[in-house]
Amino acid sequence: MSESRGAVQPVFRFSCLGPVGLTSATGAVVPFRTRKQAALLFLLARQPGTPLLRNRLLDLLWSGSDEASARHSLSHSVFLMNKALACEAIAPSGKDQLALTDGLVWLDVTAFEQHVRSGQSREARALWRGHLFEGLHVPRAQRFELWAETERQRLAVAMREVLAGLADVERASGAWREMRETAEALLALNAFDEGAMLACLEASSLLGDRTLALRRFRSFKKGKMRIFTL
Repeated sequence: MSESRGAVQPVFRFSCLGPVGLTSATGAVVPFRTRKQAALLFLLARQPGTPLLRNRLLDLLWSGSDEASARHSLSHSVFLMNKALACEAIAPSGKDQLALTDGLVWLDVTAFEQHVRSGQSREARALWRGHLFEGLHVPRAQRFELWAETERQRLAVAMREVLAGLADVERASGAWREMRETAEALLALNAFDEGAMLACLEASSLLGDRTLALRRFRSFKKGKMRIFTL
């Protein structure tokens, strides 16, 4: 393990917006043995090089286990993750803390947020493949799930703002087809977004697809009525 510290570290790509996946620099898939491994790597990759208290990780991922079992599970997960990455990626740092080697793992969530802050809307949109940890439930980790749901909602709000901004730009430039695609993406995030529906109808009408616009509006209206009658 000590020799790997001085070696040139490979860069891994960790995708969490949508289906979770980890790949090596060559594009090879790096499998996770457990879902908690994926959650552990995500928590550490959110702030690479910055130590996280073991107790914080235990509280989020193993709060249902007794302390001895939880600490053993955490240590084993770190061992398996380092083995999968073929280097000492996660290592002790300070008193009872763990840290992920900075620069080792590229995380799509971090890149997405950087693009949003920089106003790079198209780059941010390109990274969005779905909601955070889509389709991946971490068993017996209720506190992580609650934390992840808060993150999921926050990121979805950011994505809606990105798409709404793009729709305005596309409207101003007369890019009706792109505007309709953006409006549909907004509706995929919130099927009852009236502003997105109006943008979709506007773009469809200007493209000459008035029949499609009418059909889309009827479907939207029917869906809203169904919600109100429940």
